[in-house]
Amino acid sequence: MKLISTVFALACIGSLTASAEVIPTPSGAKITLDSVTTEVMVISPDRVHVIKYIGEYDGSRSPAANPELKRVAADGKYKIDTGEYYVAINEKDGNVSFWNHDGTLIMAEQHRTSSLTPEAGTDRYTVRQDFQIGRSGAQTVTTPGADKNLIGTLAEFGSTLPSPCIITDKGYAVYWQSGLPGRMDDTPGRKVKKPGDVTFTSDTTRAIDYTFIYPASESTLRPFDW
Repeated sequence: MKLISTVFALACIGSLTASAEVIPTPSGAKITLDSVTTEVMVISPDRVHVIKYIGEYDGSRSPAANPELKRVAADGKYKIDTGEYYVAINEKDGNVSFWNHDGTLIMAEQHRTSSLTPEAGTDRYTVRQDFQIGRSGAQTVTTPGADKNLIGTLAEFGSTLPSPCIITDKGYAVYWQSGLPGRMDDTPGRKVKKPGDVTFTSDTTRAIDYTFIYPASESTLRPFDW
């Protein structure tokens, strides 16, 4: 039986036993669970755009169709080879993860931590997503143009930090596009499922929206206007 955790106040992705069909799209795939749609779009071999939304979402331009994408469904996951790595969608909870071709985990969303909480009187949400960053072995997390290591801290994008993009010493970056104000929280004592999880949140926004970039470095990210 599917556990439904959408109750007016909160929409959360997650079912304990059931799974849903992953639908191929011209540039990736999407899945809808508990009223939340997770859509994965391969922008280029090193960039994957992920959005999670309720109902319809037109805040993102779809990349060009890519008929050359290699796709395979196995062991409850739908995998897409981007060329540089592969991205996997979990058919039970919509969790998205990123893997090297040798099967080594690069980064993943923490299972059942995607949430969109409606803001009263609006069509907007407070959104949250936990990522397994420290668990992948990352020791430093920075943002372009700043030297401070964000591990163990609370960072306000657009306020205390100039960019909603973070980059790790493991060579991958996350560009948090869910809107400002937004935060990256790795403070001690915070409730997380696993050590090494880092929480991203945004207020008054339409969707969880981010781009995963790998490989990435300060020099490759600088030409982009975050």
